[in-house]
Amino acid sequence: MRVVWSPPADRQVDEAVEYIAPDDPTAALEWLECLLERVKALARLPDSGRVVPEIRREDIREIIVSPYRVMYRRKDDMVKIAAIRHEARAVDEREVSPKGESGGRSAGADDTADAITALVLVRRPETSCQMVLSAGQARVSVSGPRAGP
Repeated sequence: MRVVWSPPADRQVDEAVEYIAPDDPTAALEWLECLLERVKALARLPDSGRVVPEIRREDIREIIVSPYRVMYRRKDDMVKIAAIRHEARAVDEREVSPKGESGGRSAGADDTADAITALVLVRRPETSCQMVLSAGQARVSVSGPRAGP
């Protein structure tokens, strides 16, 4: 099964890392690595997440990578990561609705450390975030204004 990230979910991952990293860069990297491993597992076990309680639809599920909820839709041979929400924030059904979404970045079951690094590349000029992964050593540095969850 193929895992695809919606553009909003891709941005939300960047925002979550940017939010965590100023206080604890190591925790930001650990959270990101855990998130990517859990999402990658959805390719093998797409029904492993629970039905989102607020929405109660079998096709909209979530996994928890605390303190964030990773909401996704399963359809045929694809899992689409629709939204990454902090546990304290309300769920907006429009975020996980199939309407209005197009494209997205595909993430196969054989992602590498390069893909992990690529995911965190910051596309906003007011913030600089760099992640270095080599020989098991990780370092994240962030500068610029702090973004909310």
